[in-house]
Amino acid sequence: MKPWTLTGLKILCLFLVLLSCTRKTVDLYPGQNDFEDISALMTPCPDSALNLLLQMRDSIESTEEPVVRPTYLKYRLLLSEALFKNNYQQPDTFTINKIINFYDSLGTIMHDNKELQFQRARSYYYQGVTRQEQDDIVGTCQAFLNSLEIMETNFAEKDRDYDKIRFMALIYTRLGELFYQEYAVTISKTLYLKSYD
Repeated sequence: MKPWTLTGLKILCLFLVLLSCTRKTVDLYPGQNDFEDISALMTPCPDSALNLLLQMRDSIESTEEPVVRPTYLKYRLLLSEALFKNNYQQPDTFTINKIINFYDSLGTIMHDNKELQFQRARSYYYQGVTRQEQDDIVGTCQAFLNSLEIMETNFAEKDRDYDKIRFMALIYTRLGELFYQEYAVTISKTLYLKSYD
């Protein structure tokens, strides 16, 4: 054997030993980075986001650990959003009500957490979508108004970024459509104009 081959093998072995001794981190909330990636993908490619969420379904829903419950509820909220954006019917009202109860209970304790309040508003919005699919006009209006109230009380105009402004415009538009379908044209017009502000 040539001396440079033996030296090359020693360097390779040293590299493999160092590589195997690297520290691995434990993720307390598995899938959190995946959720952020999927959330970013939701607007430009909702079909891809839905596909990724459906691929995650078995691993998320099979986990029974209590520390992962927020992960499961965040997954279900993202799934509701993906189903809505791909024109699929919402699966059930029971799950969305569990999501609302979870975020409401945390919202009363951690009322200064802006991201939590935004998730609370989103959960009410998708409750409204679910109720609208069930032709529950009063429940739909109530859910959309709850969502709007959370957004307006927790986010001053200077605190609203692009996503929050778009979300509020979407709520105003959905409320405008709802009132227009009920022939309340004046209220509908006001809500439509408010969505442009």
